[in-house]
Amino acid sequence: MGCEQVSRPPTREHAPAPGSSIALIGPAPRDACWAAIVGGAESELSAFPFVRLDTFPVDRSDAKALKRTVARVLDQRPSAVVLWIYDDSEFELGRQIAAQGPALVTVGLKLPGSSAFGYVDTGQAAAAGLLGRNLKKIAGRRRSYVLLHGNGASELATRKYLRFSDEARRRVLPVLLADRTTAGTATNERALVREMLDQFKHAGLVVTLDAEIWLEPDWRGVLSGGAQFATTSASPLLWDALREGRAAAVAGVLDGETGATATRLALQAIMENIDAARIRTLIPELVTSDTLDNFSLRYAEAAGMTVGELRERAASSEPFRTTRPGG
Repeated sequence: MGCEQVSRPPTREHAPAPGSSIALIGPAPRDACWAAIVGGAESELSAFPFVRLDTFPVDRSDAKALKRTVARVLDQRPSAVVLWIYDDSEFELGRQIAAQGPALVTVGLKLPGSSAFGYVDTGQAAAAGLLGRNLKKIAGRRRSYVLLHGNGASELATRKYLRFSDEARRRVLPVLLADRTTAGTATNERALVREMLDQFKHAGLVVTLDAEIWLEPDWRGVLSGGAQFATTSASPLLWDALREGRAAAVAGVLDGETGATATRLALQAIMENIDAARIRTLIPELVTSDTLDNFSLRYAEAAGMTVGELRERAASSEPFRTTRPGG
């Protein structure tokens, strides 16, 4: 699956000026999707070795890390900046980037107003809707489930909850036994899931609209009995759970396409191509154990890697390399 809106990538006859540079300010360096995102960006720039790509993964758990990174990026005076925005509290830093000159492309959340050149919707809310629409298929013979969501925690988390709920309420089965939100509570996600499973021991499926707890090394301790989970990410770190039957399904995009699409928009901005489509929407896929082999091959291809390379980098405890020099 790809973007709803597609434009042709720039050609050598219509290319950025030598010395152009793009800065990607993205997820944390150990985020399992980061290697695929950077791989997709590098693939997009393969025809333009003279365009420099600097990547800046940011640990968002450090409240000041993003602000420091933005200051560092602006000091380097890039031609364009691609900024991952996860929360509306980060909008002001996006406006700061746009105000100081570089063309800005945002990923995740759209910056209000017209200061950004473009925006990439990574399909998170659509992925939640995909889980809700396919809930009966995902649950199989299981007749009930519990739900962990972030309604009220952020704009994106609320959108994901509403999309899932709108689809799920149209299905008679499986039955929702309990739901918990991460908004307004000091209880961590693992404890919230365990609380629901302790209360409803026969629940066969756990749906979470954020994948974080399943990306942790000890995620198996969250589930009890024969319960499975479904979540909104297609990260390579979830593939083993699908093969083992602990994950019923995951929904997400080819993360290499995210990097490539954002980089293509940045190139269009550098070339001042005002006629280019400025909003790109990525289409998530529902992935099960039956479709995983095909999906993993396409996921790796979009990242410019083999499946083996991708899995090794995703599982590595070392940060992924962060710079592609220009000519």
